Amino acid sequence: MTGWQETLKLMGAVWLSPRRAVRRILDAGLPWFYLLPLVLVYGISFTMDQISFRNLADFFLLRDLLLFSLLIGVGVGPLFWMIYSALFYGLGRLFRGTGRWLDVQLGVAAAMVPGVAKLILWLMQLAVFREEAWSELTPRIDYSFFLLLAYFFFILLDAVLIVWTIVIVAGALSEAHEFSLWKGFLLVLIGIPLIWVLFKYGLNIVLMPI
Repeated sequence: MTGWQETLKLMGAVWLSPRRAVRRILDAGLPWFYLLPLVLVYGISFTMDQISFRNLADFFLLRDLLLFSLLIGVGVGPLFWMIYSALFYGLGRLFRGTGRWLDVQLGVAAAMVPGVAKLILWLMQLAVFREEAWSELTPRIDYSFFLLLAYFFFILLDAVLIVWTIVIVAGALSEAHEFSLWKGFLLVLIGIPLIWVLFKYGLNIVLMPI
């Protein structure tokens, strides 16, 4: 591993070959802090998802929400990195996975690459729709054909990104645990709803977990 430049190449490879990229990361003994920027960016985009889900722009100024996303997001990222790592480490063991704790941690961090694209997508939506991106009432969008078209276009992009995120996470986990890809998908399909249930019925918090 030659440092940050090689790390960026591996992160690019995660998009198309998550298993191969994660294997290279594990074989190279990549230090966890090389992946920390991905975790932080994921936390910011994840926080923006929750703001949108709750339509918080109906109650707060957009600039305050952006500041909130930044300040809270850099803490949320590492928190959910640990939560997902612990969950997928434990579930992987139940499925006879052999991945070490560090292997799963690195695999989960690498699978947070789509968070970068999600953040870019949010910034684009905020530039186009402003506060209506995070509001329940959207009069500007409703009465503009081009804004409405852009709105549905962003929904389509977001849906594609969610599907591909699941593919990436499944590939990363299957490589970290050294088992088949279908088990990786099974881990994701069990783990993500489990996070929702734990937060909903354990903490009375409704999340968009991915």
